[in-house]
Amino acid sequence: MRSTESAISFSRFLIALSKSFSASAKRLHILLVLSDVLLAIRRHRDPLGVLGIVKRHVPLLLILATYGDPVKDAKTYPEVMDLIGVWYDSQVITPDETVGLYERVLETDAMSYSRTWEQAKAHVAEEETNLTQKLEREREEAKWVLPKRNGVPHDPAAPWYELPAANGLYMKRTRGYPMKSYAFPQGGYELDSGGESLICLFITMR
Repeated sequence: MRSTESAISFSRFLIALSKSFSASAKRLHILLVLSDVLLAIRRHRDPLGVLGIVKRHVPLLLILATYGDPVKDAKTYPEVMDLIGVWYDSQVITPDETVGLYERVLETDAMSYSRTWEQAKAHVAEEETNLTQKLEREREEAKWVLPKRNGVPHDPAAPWYELPAANGLYMKRTRGYPMKSYAFPQGGYELDSGGESLICLFITMR
């Protein structure tokens, strides 16, 4: 939970910093910082799902990096397009996400001719508010969903000694012995109702 909050705070900081610059070149530099972070997370294990959280904020930073005054600013969308290609090649984003981000960039470049910088920032602020509310709803809903496995959350490769005690109790009941490290399945035992809402299960049981 703390890692999720840190990822959200970091992403929102980059958005706020990007909005503070009037020059599109400086906003592009912020996107380059984000790109380095995305690639670094992709190269390492991400058991807490930080990459997914940061990626949710990418479209907003793309808008900020792409928007430019047609008279004062140099075009930045070619560099932004190249970055998206790097993310795709590095498997940071899926093919569907790639198409969606390309569309965002083209829409924003066209928007540069019809909206002022203040209007563009207001648009980003509205989208950021909607995203924040959606993430909060998802976090609340996740509290009522059983995990897929009786193991360490977000870490399917957790060693047996980090698994919840219920794994040992289950092994004792089904196999007759509680502590045989080699017998524990990777990530712990699967739950029969894993992934289902506790509320739905309660209604079904009634």
